[in-house]
Amino acid sequence: MVNGMLPYFRFVLGAILALGVLGAASLGLFASLRLAQQAKVGPLESSRGTPFDDRADWNQFNDPEGARRFEELTRKAALSDAAAERAAQDRAAQDDDSAAAAPAPSDAAPLPAASRGNN
Repeated sequence: MVNGMLPYFRFVLGAILALGVLGAASLGLFASLRLAQQAKVGPLESSRGTPFDDRADWNQFNDPEGARRFEELTRKAALSDAAAERAAQDRAAQDDDSAAAAPAPSDAAPLPAASRGNN
């Protein structure tokens, strides 16, 4: 009984492989026809050279909106860096002023004996 079913399995396997080959061939034919259709140049489309130039509508290096956003971000970053530097300088100046205004520990008056805890 097992030997009787083996030819049917071989037929099914061959049919599946044939369908795969047919599908790949039809996909290749479709792609080649689509490329041939896109490669045809009309009188108004003479500047288009290849069928792959559809992506040339947007170019990240020639995008004025993107350039404007980039300039705005760099300007904000520069202003932020300048503000942080100014704040650090102001803090340093305040620290210098407070250090100059505060008396040195050796200049401070000695504590009375009662406040030191000696009874």
